[in-house]
Amino acid sequence: MELFRSIASIDQGSRFEPFARTVLGYYAEPHRDYHGVSHIKQGVHLALGLADSQEEFDLTLTQQLAWLCHDIVYVPQAPKGTNENLSCLLMKLLLGNEAFAYPDFDDLRDVQESACDIIKATIDHIPTSYQSRAVIDMDLAGLSDLNKFQRNTKQIQHESGIKDSLKFLEGQAKFLSNLVSGRETLYCTRYALSCWEKPAQQIISDYTLR
Repeated sequence: MELFRSIASIDQGSRFEPFARTVLGYYAEPHRDYHGVSHIKQGVHLALGLADSQEEFDLTLTQQLAWLCHDIVYVPQAPKGTNENLSCLLMKLLLGNEAFAYPDFDDLRDVQESACDIIKATIDHIPTSYQSRAVIDMDLAGLSDLNKFQRNTKQIQHESGIKDSLKFLEGQAKFLSNLVSGRETLYCTRYALSCWEKPAQQIISDYTLR
């Protein structure tokens, strides 16, 4: 997983390091809190840690590119799908930039359309392909641990700019209710179903029933 190793600084000098560094710069924008560098790096480390034992998390280059770029544009409270569609556009613009015009980045350009399909699947967090399954589960992994969930919720509220806690609570509860409604399971990879599904369902249930 060369792209992920370059993000995790395991593979310094990787051909993808300049692109990864450029993309991570967008995640360091000052208005971000939850949807920042740490969110991307947590997913990277999660996948790298599971890859040897869980085949579903031994991600292809397409999946790695999708994860890296899925929140590259993040405008709090933007209309549904706006951030994801703009993220796809910015990813393509970066890969078309003359700074990355040399052959080392051809592999990324070859999979950019498939990566966009995965990014768009994170709008509703419903898999549209086999490759989207692991990326979606990585994006929802924080729902399965109460401490992470509480920390993430605080970060999301701060990032949203909604100071009225009751208003934020109602909006977040609606989001989580919609996330689990009409589907048999929240997660779709074997590992996530086994390890994350039960605690995540309990956490969401407790939160939405408050």
